[in-house]
Amino acid sequence: MTTITYKDVVVEALTKEPAPYNNTAGLGPNCIKVTATVSVDGTPAQHDSILGFEEGTANVLDKAGTAIQPNDDSTFTITSDANGLIEFNFFYDKEVIFTPYMVPVGDESVKVDLPSQIAFMTVKPTVGKYGYPVIENIVKGKIQIDPSQATIPVALPRMATAIYTDWKHAKTALLVQGKTTEIYFGELGTVIASGYPVSVAGLNTDGSSPNTFRFMIFNGETADDGMWVDYAVELRDDADSRPTDLRTQTEVVHMYNYNTEITSATLPIDFWFPLPASPTGLYQMGNIIQIELRLDAYMHGTNTPKHGHVTATTQGLAQTDFDTAKQKGYIAITLTPAGGNLDDYSMSRDGTLGSFEIDYTVRDANYNILGRPIHTVTGLLNTGGPLSREK
Repeated sequence: MTTITYKDVVVEALTKEPAPYNNTAGLGPNCIKVTATVSVDGTPAQHDSILGFEEGTANVLDKAGTAIQPNDDSTFTITSDANGLIEFNFFYDKEVIFTPYMVPVGDESVKVDLPSQIAFMTVKPTVGKYGYPVIENIVKGKIQIDPSQATIPVALPRMATAIYTDWKHAKTALLVQGKTTEIYFGELGTVIASGYPVSVAGLNTDGSSPNTFRFMIFNGETADDGMWVDYAVELRDDADSRPTDLRTQTEVVHMYNYNTEITSATLPIDFWFPLPASPTGLYQMGNIIQIELRLDAYMHGTNTPKHGHVTATTQGLAQTDFDTAKQKGYIAITLTPAGGNLDDYSMSRDGTLGSFEIDYTVRDANYNILGRPIHTVTGLLNTGGPLSREK
């Protein structure tokens, strides 16, 4: 019987970029290095093995860094040396979530999986058209965690789950960089239902150091990125453990006159909030509405992504707010740019426009989140130059 025993599976830098190699996605120069031993009837031996990938074909290099050509069925033949040792590297030049495996030739029943799932994600994400990973119970930029919590749930933004409604078996990955760097995998349907259970042990919990979260969805052919978002973590004995899916509100916020473009970094932005004509549901006197404007564009004249998050918050709702809503059908919430927080969200050098997303939270007087909207509004963003109509 032929067996394959893995000695090491690590991420390391490519010593050279083999040809052909396409790094336009910004994925390089890391690869997966695999070291294994092949044994025949318990003795290490020279033997051929088949390396395969369940999702497409990777680039495979031998120990010397020379590209190995694929077989007709897109697998690769890897031959161990006289001591049974196999050493090879592989990588993708596009974003992908995949499962590699090896099978010794002549003993195809012995299928040996490498790590069950591996993700290649861009070093710097493209403009994330689906927004940020969703983490509830955030107060002033800090995730509130009870010290007894072992995990926190991180959800996908509603826009992403709506687009991928019919792709419940699509693969997803969440990259978390805090005290340690972790990656969490899950089928889309499972993640939509319960989120990613992110370990608190791997997060910075000193209240000031950031933790970075970003997701990717892979449908078997192409991948979509989520945007980076940074949050500190604050450990509190009284941290409120609320359900993660607070998207219950049917009210949709629009910009004044249903405008869908932001082209000025200095002009105030008026949002129309369709407040009920009297205190109803979560809209009670004393509660707070916070508009969250997520920005996703480029540094001026470059293809370097630039992301931001700006908020506008009401005072506690008063009777006059409900009276205004009764007369007009809405109240106006104004975001006044300050400190350059809307500066230089430009189109890319290649002419790709930026985008924004209007979200909101309803909060109680202690700033705890009570609810979010089911639907958000998106539009075009360019505060760094003339707005191009060409994509």
